[in-house]
Amino acid sequence: MRHFFPRIIAIFIIALTSFLFVVSSNAQEESRESEVPKEEKPVKKELGRWWLKNARTYNPLPKQWLFHVQGEGGFTRSTGNMGGHTILGGAILVVRKSVFTNYADYKVYRQKIELTDGNSVVFEIQSFEDAFRIDLTSKISGLIGFMWDKDETKYLTHRYIYSVGMMFQLMDNSKHKLSTMGAYGSQNEEFEHDSLVSHDTGILYLSDNYTGIITKSLALEQEAQLFLDMSDSDFYRYIFKIGLDYKLNRQLSIVPQLSVEYNSEPAFEESKKSDVMQRINIRFSF
Repeated sequence: MRHFFPRIIAIFIIALTSFLFVVSSNAQEESRESEVPKEEKPVKKELGRWWLKNARTYNPLPKQWLFHVQGEGGFTRSTGNMGGHTILGGAILVVRKSVFTNYADYKVYRQKIELTDGNSVVFEIQSFEDAFRIDLTSKISGLIGFMWDKDETKYLTHRYIYSVGMMFQLMDNSKHKLSTMGAYGSQNEEFEHDSLVSHDTGILYLSDNYTGIITKSLALEQEAQLFLDMSDSDFYRYIFKIGLDYKLNRQLSIVPQLSVEYNSEPAFEESKKSDVMQRINIRFSF
């Protein structure tokens, strides 16, 4: 833990410095261009789903600040280490200026279980992810990332992951958007159970993200994440999600989704390796 916070502070200093640099550069450029006729700049509604696209695919490059907010709430039916029905909530905030994009995602799951003695217990799972991206070319981006997880069903007090990597835009057209990412990072886990040992490891983090437009109001969404423990090649963890985004209107969607999380070596021998969640969410975005 004593090494964690300095590294996170360093990451955010780099992110803040980069944002200040691009703002300063753009201010100087706009000042120089003020004496010549200005080209018509694209407005937000003309950019489409810009948060799924590399900034350098736009010509001219949008100069304005861009914001995308997305929230979800719904119910989840799960099997595995936490069976039953769960309440889900989450929010995503994406901010872009020029070729710099920051992506923040928070989710929480809460399940109340009634015990045979009449009492009840509430289990909670939380996750937070923040990624700062610099689009180097129209196909390649650099990434600095941070993840935090808490899982009471597995006695996980926290899991911190901080990483540096590259993202590649493999497909980007009107029907298909596919990106992949590779990163190397450090992982710290702490458990509240006395029999579990907290540890730090190096990890290789791989992921992909796909969106397929089926109709004007229906899209297929798929995401996969793979975490490989570099200190023990036999240990790995992956998360796979697939679902449909059915738009009721421009801001509101219904999103059925299937999510599978697999852990090759659970902390407890009696724990199951797989957790499966079937979700029905209401999503709003603007």
